[in-house]
Parts: sequence; C-alpha cells; structure tokens
Amino acid sequence: MKQIIVGVGGIVIKDGKVLLVRHTYGQFKGKWIIPGGHVEAGENIDDAVLSEIKEETSIEARVKTLSL
Repeated sequence: MKQIIVGVGGIVIKDGKVLLVRHTYGQFKGKWIIPGGHVEAGENIDDAVLSEIKEETSIEARVKTLSL
C-alpha cells in the first residue's frame, strides 16, 4: 500500500518582501526555500502551514488567503 504525504509551504510577505529560509538538510541543503513541511494526519492545512512557519522562523503569521 502506498503512503500519501501532504506538504505545505507558506509565502510570507511583509513590506513587499518575501521571506525565505535556508534548507539545512537533505538534497536541498543550503538552498533558499519558502518555509514549509509535512501535514500531520488530521491536521488542518491552515494550522499546518502556520506551525511550519513558526517552527522554522519563530514568526507568528496569519493566513490571509488560501488557493487550492
């Protein structure tokens, strides 16, 4: 049986600037990326992206819009 992994990424914009973080491990180590990660089973998408942003940057963000 295949496992489905869902990921999120948050585009944080303030004063016309986009927040990027430097990836610290894996094949993308050292590359600049938007903050993000995996969604836990049963986790709300908005909560997941806000959690990843806070975990990676210590920034308290809010979801303004979400396009699927």
